This record gives sequence, structure tokens and C-alpha cells, in this order.
Amino acid sequence: MTPIPVKIAFRASSQIPLLTVLQEAGFWAQEGLAPEIGQIKDTTEAEEALIRGKVDFVFGNHISPYIRRAEGVPIAYFGQTVNYVSDVLVSRVPLQSLTELEGKRLAAPPLLTPAGGLHSHPRGNLLIYLEKAGVNTEKITFVEEGSFEGADPQILRDGRADALVVSPPRDLLCRRRGLHTLPLPRLPMVVAITLTGLLPHAAANPETVRRILRALARGIHFFLTRERETLGLLEKHAAERLRLTDGEVVQHLYQHASAVLEKTLLPYPESIANAFRLACLISPGLEEKINPLSLWDLHYLHELHDTGFFRELERVATA
Repeated sequence: MTPIPVKIAFRASSQIPLLTVLQEAGFWAQEGLAPEIGQIKDTTEAEEALIRGKVDFVFGNHISPYIRRAEGVPIAYFGQTVNYVSDVLVSRVPLQSLTELEGKRLAAPPLLTPAGGLHSHPRGNLLIYLEKAGVNTEKITFVEEGSFEGADPQILRDGRADALVVSPPRDLLCRRRGLHTLPLPRLPMVVAITLTGLLPHAAANPETVRRILRALARGIHFFLTRERETLGLLEKHAAERLRLTDGEVVQHLYQHASAVLEKTLLPYPESIANAFRLACLISPGLEEKINPLSLWDLHYLHELHDTGFFRELERVATA
């Protein structure tokens, strides 16, 4: 089988653990793919690379494609690896609930870029967390600082903010530095690796789409069923890149990731709804222009499910 070359841009560092397993455990090669994978952190830059044909697919871009589709761009989602976020509130003093943030300074990156595009998906998740908890955000002083992936906990130690929200394993590192942590409820959300592409390109290269989906599914099943081997791959190939300082941190990351990875690669309705809500916050009136389900082309996945591919993965995992 001649390997199929494919150019993929991934967005966030949170995708590196699964990407590491895909590469180092040989699932790209097993599916006959020769991927060229590079990181593009900026949302708009990643989409422009996709539209201009500089990359074939993007792993990520969970919000802005709804806006692009309403503008006539034939962008679509073909599969989903994570349907929840399980973030952690970090604070200088112990807090028992998000409502205690009222009257305090909350560090978070800006939601939007100066041009009005999406800058930080985690900031959007935070807004939904606060809304669901009934927090009056007008009583919070937002300290807008940090990269698109979140604010630096050092801002708390410097006394410039009272709290922030992080994703594991950063909560463990915060506790080690004497900060207080409060795990938040799981929030349905489209995050991590979402297979994003253009419909015409997918239609012209359907086998590439199927092979990427199969590789993702194989990687997730390996991740979930072969903990020892996965930890070894992460410690050897991802720890330095992700600044995972020791085995305990790697184990903490593994436990978090294994709790949220989606074996079926199917999105949850609640996750789509919350992602679309963020898109509507960025682009008021969007809900009148587009149905969010119109972006989800899941027929390639349904084909794989119908052929018994996922059942066979489960059978082999339990044999």
C-alpha cells in the first residue's frame, strides 16, 4: 500500500499526547498515511491555510468554522475526539464555588483578537462555566493576560490576580506551588482534535478521510487500553515538549485525557450546542443564518461504524 501524503495543521498543545501515540505507536503508517504535521496556533491563520490549500486538514478550530460556513466557505467537521472539558479553578486562597469569584480579579486571555476573531477558546469555556454557575460577571474584574491557551499561574503568585482556570495537568503544578485548586464540573464542549476540512477536498479524497478517522480511533483505543505503553511514549516523546516535569505529572495528564477521549469519534449534541453558543457570541445573529449540525459531515464515520470497525477494535482490546 503506497502511503498517502497529507498535510495537517494542529492547533493546541493539548493535542500533542494523542498525536504522539499516533506517530510513535505507528498508527499513521498502519493506515497507509504519510502525514506532514505542523502547529498553527492562530485560528484565522489555520483556516486560511486550509482554504488556500496549504494544508489538507486542521485538527481543531471548534468555533469560527460556523461563522465561515455562514459566509459560504464549504468547511466541515468529520470526527471528534473529545466532548468535554474538565477544568480546574486555581486561586490564591481556598474557594468553594465559582460564585465566590464575584468581587475578585480573574485572570484569563482575551476572548477576541483586535480584529474581532476568536483568540481563546478556553476563555469562551470560562464564560459558559460562569453562566451555568449563576455568576454575575459584572462583579468580576477580568485581568486579560495570557496566550490563547490560558493565563500563566505566575500572575497569582505576583498578586496581580486572585484566580484563574487551568486544564490538567497544570492544576497539579499549581498545587505544588502552594496555590489552591477546585475541580469544576465536566462541561460539554467540542475541544481537542476535531477533524476539520473542506467538503470539496474530502469528496475528492474520501479514502484519506477514512484513514485519518481509523488512525484516530486506533490511537484512542491504544491510549485507553494500554496505559503502561502510552505512559512510556509520553515520557519519552512528549514530556519535554509539554514541560511535564516528572512521572507524576505525566500520569496526571494521562488520567485526565483517558477520562474524556471519545472512542466513537462522534460529537455529543450538548457539546455542539455549547460550541455554537460561543460562535454566536462572536457573531451575533449567527443562529439565524446557519444550523450548527450543517457543519457535521459524519457519513464517513457512520460507514466505519456500519462495517464493524469500532466493534472489532473493542473485541481486540478485550481479547
